[in-house]
Amino acid sequence: MDEIEFLKGLFDHKIVEILKYFIASSGKQFYLKEISDAVGVPMATTHRILQKLHSLEIIIETNISKFKIYQLADNEQTKFLSRFIRYSVKAVEIFADQVSKVPNIQRIILHGKEADNRASLLLIGEGIDVSYVKSVVTSIKEQYNYNITHMTLSEEQYQQMSDMGLYSGSKKILFERSTEEN
Repeated sequence: MDEIEFLKGLFDHKIVEILKYFIASSGKQFYLKEISDAVGVPMATTHRILQKLHSLEIIIETNISKFKIYQLADNEQTKFLSRFIRYSVKAVEIFADQVSKVPNIQRIILHGKEADNRASLLLIGEGIDVSYVKSVVTSIKEQYNYNITHMTLSEEQYQQMSDMGLYSGSKKILFERSTEEN
């Protein structure tokens, strides 16, 4: 069981989702509706959780006219929480979702174990738009401070290298185009 799943089991999963959102966006300010929509928690529940986190000095609440803006506090409590709650799991999912839209990609495979801030991926297909893939990698690096190393291979190259034992170890298919889509 990974750290996030453990925390979700120990605490209300809605609180963990809101904390993950703020930690991933440290330094940014948000309106209540933005937070609610981003984490998929009803606004009333999000407001109640934000009030609790504000009273614990985890969230800073700023009044601007009749609106409130929320931001992650920069203190020992939030530094402590940041060690346990990471948003990096989403970076690989975001990459796979964006790159799977490239027409010639047949499969996206996570090769080896995913680390806190990096992952190695294999992109299988013919004539893959490498410049688009690089732009997604750069965007994820800038947005999430997450490094994605990737290699593009044809199906035949991947099969040959697998047969030679070059891609042994753990593999997880993140995306596979169905034969109907070809």
